[in-house]
Amino acid sequence: MHEPTTRPTIGPYQAVRALGAGAAGQVWLAKSPTGPVALKTAHTPDGRALLRREAGILSRLDHRYVVQLVDSDLDGQWLALEYVDGPTLDTWGRNQPIGRTIELAARLCEAVAHVHDTGILHGDLKPGNVMVDEYGCPRIIDLGTARLVADVRAPKGFHGTLGYAAPELLIGEVPGPAADIYSLGALLYRLLTSNPPFRSADPADPAALAYLPLSSYPEPPSAYVPRLPSALEDLVLSMMARDPARRPVPASGLPPLLRAALRTSPKPPIVGMSRERAGLRKAVAATMDGKPGVVVLHGVEGSGRRTLIREALTTGRREGANIVEGVRDPRALLEHLRHAGAPTLIATEANGRDTTFVAGRIFGERLPALLLVRAARPLMTLTNLGARHLSPAGLTSTQVAMLLEAYGLDATRAADIHQRTRGLPGAVVGYAQPPAEGIEGVTDEQRELLRATASQAVPIADLARMLGVGEHTICDWSEALLDRGLLQEVEDGTALQAVRGDA
Repeated sequence: MHEPTTRPTIGPYQAVRALGAGAAGQVWLAKSPTGPVALKTAHTPDGRALLRREAGILSRLDHRYVVQLVDSDLDGQWLALEYVDGPTLDTWGRNQPIGRTIELAARLCEAVAHVHDTGILHGDLKPGNVMVDEYGCPRIIDLGTARLVADVRAPKGFHGTLGYAAPELLIGEVPGPAADIYSLGALLYRLLTSNPPFRSADPADPAALAYLPLSSYPEPPSAYVPRLPSALEDLVLSMMARDPARRPVPASGLPPLLRAALRTSPKPPIVGMSRERAGLRKAVAATMDGKPGVVVLHGVEGSGRRTLIREALTTGRREGANIVEGVRDPRALLEHLRHAGAPTLIATEANGRDTTFVAGRIFGERLPALLLVRAARPLMTLTNLGARHLSPAGLTSTQVAMLLEAYGLDATRAADIHQRTRGLPGAVVGYAQPPAEGIEGVTDEQRELLRATASQAVPIADLARMLGVGEHTICDWSEALLDRGLLQEVEDGTALQAVRGDA
């Protein structure tokens, strides 16, 4: 932007320097007899109408975290606002301690609650529309798209910012307070992770931000910040639920929830598998839109299939889906699906004809259900029906280091552990949570066996492949551990699992 060479007199104000410009007008830092002001000007009829609307909105508000109206021109030529000298929220938020970030977010929610209580919707909450003053407090500075809830003459069409606008705004629905809650969630996501909730795979295609919130869900913030408090992640994602009715309202209830969430422990970290996780989020979103789906997650023990399914179920539960774990009676399950009041997510092990039967009926009857099948290998019969197959990719050495850091361990061991585990997440977690470090009389090989089985039961055949030895060698290593109660046989003796309680 080229700053104008002239600094005009506008009403009773003398412009000092340009702060910004748009199609309908400019914003100036200006002098007044009582001090500096932010002076918004308009040079089109539509721009003047918007300034008159904004003046009317601001005259109703009186909150310490909302910029104050100083004066306005009756014809909408200009609007004088309290000048806030400080950074915008996205600039301020870099490298801030999480406690300070959450306290500022809680105060911002207090301001939005006041706006809502006054019968106003903001409509365009984003980091650039919030500044942080010299006292470290948030200040909402722009209400140019705000509207009265009861104003039937409010502007039609989309008014907001892609990436922060709620899904209902993207499809032209009349917004309610929940739309601002979504934007607050997106703003908080950005503050916590330094990343937007959605990003286009092609930087040259920003329009992707117009449909991604309609067809998927944000990646969990813990993908960027592994030690994020669990309740905080859940709250941010619930604020960004696609269904407005699933978001936590009113805004006045958010500050105590945010402050309490800081006191919760992190979830077990999930690292890697980005492509598979994104695919499952899209599958859940499609099911919530009433479409049938079947996804087969195949791979060896420890490859992360259970983790992927668990995350998909969590996403569905947050969005209001029915959750069914296991298919014990296929016909009873189908009868339930036909009369369920909400879409259903079903997690099950591959079980021959029963799995094929349920998958076939889901597709054949177009039932709003997503069948998640955990299998050792691809299931061609389900492929023929239209199922999608996902096989979790192993972790890279860099991702192993991230996982070790999340557990507070020495990341310099990553290359060695990556080589030993072949990047299988379950085996890496066994190293991150070793059950045998304090046990005497255990060989190095036996320690590896205990680590590999620390997080879940692993078939002996898979252990042999993971550790690069024969199945008989695995049995030899395990014999003394079984006698000492450090290891147990499961699944009729075909799999082994470490007994963490005795470790």
